[in-house]
Amino acid sequence: MEAPKMPHHHTYYFPKTVAAWKKEVMRAVEIIKLKTTVMTEVAGDEKGNVPAGAFIVLASLAMAFNQYLFPYEIMGISYRPGLDSVIVQAILYAVFSAVGIFVLGFIAQKLFKGKAKPCEFFRACGYSSLLGVTGLIPMVGMLAGLWMLVVYFMLLKNVQKLDDGSAVGALVVALIAMVVVGGLCGIVFGGLMMGGMMGYSF
Repeated sequence: MEAPKMPHHHTYYFPKTVAAWKKEVMRAVEIIKLKTTVMTEVAGDEKGNVPAGAFIVLASLAMAFNQYLFPYEIMGISYRPGLDSVIVQAILYAVFSAVGIFVLGFIAQKLFKGKAKPCEFFRACGYSSLLGVTGLIPMVGMLAGLWMLVVYFMLLKNVQKLDDGSAVGALVVALIAMVVVGGLCGIVFGGLMMGGMMGYSF
């Protein structure tokens, strides 16, 4: 009698040395530079789950600290968020980024016949999220956001195996979906963010 097969459990690889992290960072940079072979390599590498998540968190922290380092002014008064507000914003950015990746992958699969598994697409997009650390500097972050659309377009083509038209279509539908989701989140978390204004210093 054949023994029952044990369920497969994913193992999570965590780089433990500076050299190991440097290797993952360089793979992220190659994806940002649109190197297609690295896109497919990372997508198929199950050891990339933790680094992908770490890059999303790192980018979210950079974007959240933007207002802390570069406070905005209203009528000559400078407003700087408190560190508690920065942490809340970083968490929201990270969650929104992860949800956005899964929404884009879901749309690519269900509407445009994408080929990648959700975890594969998440890994590749997670690595590309390292570009978000440029959000620490306002104008550079805006330009990086535009380049991120190009990176996602190439990821849809090379990881999801979509043609040009389908890749553009998936991006457009996903952007509309995330605007709706963002609007709903703004309503739900509006009170929380307004409460965070109590932590602003002048």
